[in-house]
Amino acid sequence: EGEYLLEGLNSYGPEDVSWLFTNDPPENLYTGHQGGTQALPNGNFLINSTEQGWVIEATPQGEIVWDYRIPISFNAPMNQGDFWSALNGTAFRCERYLPDFVGFDDVDIQVGEPIELNPLPSDCIIYESVPTFSINPSEELNFDMLYQYDIKLLTIINTSLQNIDLNVFDLSGRKISSQIISSGRNEISLQHLVQGMYLVHVTDIMNRTSVSQKLIIQN
Repeated sequence: EGEYLLEGLNSYGPEDVSWLFTNDPPENLYTGHQGGTQALPNGNFLINSTEQGWVIEATPQGEIVWDYRIPISFNAPMNQGDFWSALNGTAFRCERYLPDFVGFDDVDIQVGEPIELNPLPSDCIIYESVPTFSINPSEELNFDMLYQYDIKLLTIINTSLQNIDLNVFDLSGRKISSQIISSGRNEISLQHLVQGMYLVHVTDIMNRTSVSQKLIIQN
C-alpha cells in the first residue's frame, strides 16, 4: 500500500525482499547514499545509482532495457564516447513520468541540445511492430541496409568495389562491434545485443564519407 510501519525497536522496512537486481559484475553498481528504485506501470523497475549518475530500467527478470549515464565529469560536459567512470556526475533523484502525467498539461516541453560535447547524430526513427526495415541512407555511399527484427539480422549490400567500415555503438558511445564490409551482400547477426537502441555507423575510408543510423533491438 506504499507504507512501511515502524513498531517499537524493530527494523524499518519490509521483512522480505520483493525484487533484487544484481549487476554484472555486482561491484560496478553501487551508491553509498541516496539512490532508489521506482516500480513502473509496465512491470519494469527504474534504478537510480546516485553517486554514479547511472539510471537503469530493468525487467523483473533482471534484463537491462536501457540505461543512461550522466555525461558530466568534474562539473563539465564530457565528449560523446569518452570513458565513463563512477567518478563522473551524480544523479540526485530520478523518476519516470508517463506522457499523460497531469503535470505536463498546458506545458510546452521543448527538446534541448545534447549535454555531451561533439554528440553523435541524434535523428531517430522508431519502428514499432515492423518485422523489417530497409534504407539507402546516403547517396554518397553506395550501399543498402536491411534489418530483420525477428531474427536480429542486419544485411548490408555494398554496391561499390571497395570495402567500407561498419561500427555499432551503444547510446553511451561505447563501441559494441566493428566489421569490414566487402563488396556484395554481407549478413551480420546481432543476436548478441540486448534490447535497446544502438547507432550503426558506416564509413567509406577512401572517400572520407560516413553515415549513421539509429537501430532499435527488440526481444
